[in-house]
Amino acid sequence: MKKCFAHYESEDVKTALDATHLLFEKVTRRIAEAEGYTYPERAKDCAYAFLKS
Repeated sequence: MKKCFAHYESEDVKTALDATHLLFEKVTRRIAEAEGYTYPERAKDCAYAFLKS
């Protein structure tokens, strides 16, 4: 979680965005499973690809 906060240097912002995306995925995956929903893998993959471009 510590990596989710940037110091507003270019690499820090990228690292924080990546860490936040992974944290969001972890939390939403658990919620989806607990509520009986299928986790939207394609949406996650699309968002990750966008962040990496």
